[in-house]
Order: sequence, then structure tokens, then C-alpha cells
Amino acid sequence: MNRYAVVVVAALFAGLLIGDRSRAADPDGRPSLPGLDQTVAEFWGRWEGVKPSEAIRRANPNADFQRTFDDLGARADDFQVRSGGRCLGHSEYAHKSLGESMQYFAFFALYDPTPVRVQLLLYRAKDTWTIISIRMDAEPSRWLDEAGESVMPTPPAAPAQ
Repeated sequence: MNRYAVVVVAALFAGLLIGDRSRAADPDGRPSLPGLDQTVAEFWGRWEGVKPSEAIRRANPNADFQRTFDDLGARADDFQVRSGGRCLGHSEYAHKSLGESMQYFAFFALYDPTPVRVQLLLYRAKDTWTIISIRMDAEPSRWLDEAGESVMPTPPAAPAQ
């Protein structure tokens, strides 16, 4: 009987250790998706290290994607030059799973004096996560309107007559 108790306690202890490691790997409690964090980190490594247009150009190997987002890369580089020439980092403020194969992220790319919002849509057909859409928004007044819409109380329904 004692042997069984020791085995059960050991199994429970091992389960607790494994559970703690999975939470430590992702403090936000998001499920770990292989390659997703790496793809996002590579994007931001290029944006912050080389220049935004390089990050955008290398986000997706598809030539049509690259042609579509050439203008966005030029606008991002221009914004960076006008903002002191260097991205100071990035801050994730939204992440939403849109199913097993689609993930949405929203970040602020930090510049002085104002950040720029960067939204990414990632897709996984088989094993590899690919950025399939990028949006850059440098209009803080629009963010203020959106924040106001999300915190404004819903007006009460009119009483039924």
C-alpha cells in the first residue's frame, strides 16, 4: 500500500512541476503555439534592428505580398526617420486567437515623441506561421476614438410601450 501512495504522490508532484513550467513559459496564460512567438520576434528584430521596410518585406516570402506592402514599408521607414531614426522597442497590447490557424496581434512600435500602431495577422496552413497582413496606423486621435467607443456605456434601451 505504501508503494502505491508513493507512486501517486510522485505522479502528482511531477504533474505540478510540468504545469508550472508551461505557465512560466507563457505568463499571459496563452496556449503555446510552436513557431508563433518566433515569427513575431523575428519580425520585431528586423523592425527594431534594421528598418521597418526590411521587416515588412521579409514578413512573407510571397512576391505578391511584398509588392502589395512596398508602400507600407516606405511609409514605415519615413515615419521612423521623422521620429528620430530609431525604434525604441515595441509593446503588445492585444492578441486574439481567430482559430487554430489564425492569430491577430496589435502592438505599439515605440518612438519619440509618439508611437505607431502595428497590427499583424498570422496564418498557419501546415507547420509554419506566416504574416499575411500588416497594418500600420500613426493616428493617435483615431486610437482615442476607438478607446472611447470601447469604454462608453451602452445607453439604456427605451422602455417598451
